[in-house]
Formats: sequence, structure tokens, C-alpha cells
Amino acid sequence: RGRAGFAGLGGAGCAPCDGRGVPLRMQLLALGMRQELKRLGGFELAFKGDALAVQTITALPGVEPLSHRLRLLLDAKRNWLATDQLALSTNVALGGRWDGGDAAAGGGTELGGGMDLRHPALGLAVRGSGRMLLGASGAREWGGNLALELDPGVAGLGPSLRLQPAWGVAGGGTDSLWRQGHAARGQRPGESVAGLGGGRWDLAFGYGLPQRRDTQRRLSFGVSQDESMRSAYRLGGEIGRADTLQLRLELNRQGEPPAYGFRLESVGRF
Repeated sequence: RGRAGFAGLGGAGCAPCDGRGVPLRMQLLALGMRQELKRLGGFELAFKGDALAVQTITALPGVEPLSHRLRLLLDAKRNWLATDQLALSTNVALGGRWDGGDAAAGGGTELGGGMDLRHPALGLAVRGSGRMLLGASGAREWGGNLALELDPGVAGLGPSLRLQPAWGVAGGGTDSLWRQGHAARGQRPGESVAGLGGGRWDLAFGYGLPQRRDTQRRLSFGVSQDESMRSAYRLGGEIGRADTLQLRLELNRQGEPPAYGFRLESVGRF
């Protein structure tokens, strides 16, 4: 049965991050694995786990220097339709999560699910997912997102488009750990923290360049808007091999007065 793992290093920063002009930098480490289990009826079962650690460097008061997250989930997936013209699958995941540091500390039960509808000939995909966390201390966290993707090229070449509206905390990984803890310390007075409630959307354009020596190269541009109606713009690039090692660099601009930031990721798969 199949087994897969990943390891990632990354960093991000912004200046200023609040109305007082205080800069903030973040460094992160992520590890994860997926182990396929025996099929149960028409369901494909898999055990998934991931661990995240985030270090923050800032002069903002009350920010813990280190936060961490551990998740263990059992995932059940079923393929309802699989043809050359249409493919449909759904999945449900149930497990536990433990947070510590600047994020909301404590454990809880996480429940999630999703669907994936594809038209391979057109390069069209529609995905949806939702999740809920029930914390032992009474904490609640929820989120959901939809994604419409169009990638008519071959092997990742040429143009692509993705539109993704989301509500609540749609992800349970590094993104939500950042938003719940460190980013919340940097908000301007009277503003909500992006990703913690309400709706937002993201529109991304990409272009895959011809490969050189089996190395993929991709350029991207995106625009998004959060719950506070703040717009953000980003420009980035990616190089590497999809099945082994990838390096991503992204520059972004957000809000008025503008705050500038960057994001650097290195992800390895084994």
C-alpha cells in the first residue's frame, strides 16, 4: 500500500504590519505523511498526519515566539464516477488536533469533507470542502471554500485560472495557524483578522513555461479581497520538480496605506 511524505521550510514577512509601523517576520517548518490503508467497501482509507512549527520575530507585544500544531486524521475517499469526460469523488476526514503557543492552545476534534468534480478533456475542475473543529475547552472553528479551476494546457504548460471564494478558517494547516495567532496581533484597530470569519475571494492567473532538464517553471499573479474589503496583490514564481523538490517565491502588497511582504517556500516530497 502507498505511503507518501513531505517536508517544508518557509518564511514570510510584512512591514508595517499594524498602524504603528511595526514589522513582523515568520519562519516555519512543516512535516507530514499519508499512509494508505485497506479498502472498506467502496471507500479508500488513509491515515494522515502533519506537524507545524512557526517562529515569529517582532516587537509587537504579547506575541509568543513559537507556535505549533499537530494533526492526526483518518480519511475516507470514494470515487463515484470516473470516465474520460467526467470524474467525481468525495471524501470525509475525522481526527484530532493539538495547538500550542500564540495560537489558541489546547486540543479538539476536527471533522471535514469535500468533493471534486473534473472534466479532464476541458481542463476544468470544481472543488468544494468544509471543516469544523470542536475544542475541548469549548472553542469552535469552522470554514469552507469552493474552487473553480481552468487549466487547458498539457503537463502544466500554458495559461491557467483559479477563482476561490472562502468563508471562515478554510484550512487547518499553516495558514490558519498564522491567521489565528501572529497575524491577529498585527491588525489595525477596528479591523477583523483575515480568514477568521465572513467571506473573501482569491483570483489567480498562472503560466507554465516549457520545461528544461525535467524542471518545471511557472509564473503567477493574483488578486484577493478579505472580509474587511482590503485588496491584496501578489506576484510570484515557482521552479522545481512536482514529485521531488519545489521552490516558490511570492511578493505581495496589501491594504491602504500599503503593507509589503514576501513569502519563500521550499517543499520536498518523498
